Amino acid sequence: LAAPVLAGGRVYAGAPDGTVFAVDGERPSDW
Repeated sequence: LAAPVLAGGRVYAGAPDGTVFAVDGERPSDW
């Protein structure tokens, strides 16, 4: 995984293929 980024007060991680997901497994609705 890429380095996590803080967005909207939550930490998100980016997969190598560009997929972005929240650390809790939910997809952020604002991305």
